[in-house]
Amino acid sequence: MTSSEVMVDVEGRIVMVNDNLAHLTGYAKSDLVGRAVEMLLPPDLVARHRAHRARYNADPTTRPMGSGLQIVCRRQDGSIFPADIALSTLETDDGRLVVSTVRDISER
Repeated sequence: MTSSEVMVDVEGRIVMVNDNLAHLTGYAKSDLVGRAVEMLLPPDLVARHRAHRARYNADPTTRPMGSGLQIVCRRQDGSIFPADIALSTLETDDGRLVVSTVRDISER
């Protein structure tokens, strides 16, 4: 299985997505880059995700996201799918970036 990845800066702005993530969510890559990563979430989860993102940025470790929680993502058409997301960090000259590897786990 090929991974679907999105990379965001510490403020949660999308700086890169691969073709697989664009296909999985139904967005063009150009529609995602520069936007808040929360656009990939149902509206009722945005505030909670921002709080989780702030905690992760305070202690960035490679780990699965939302241990013990049901994680969902939102496609461009508004449909929701359950996801498994792994987080890792990448230190760059421009600052820390967070790489999220997203898997659609609907088949489970």
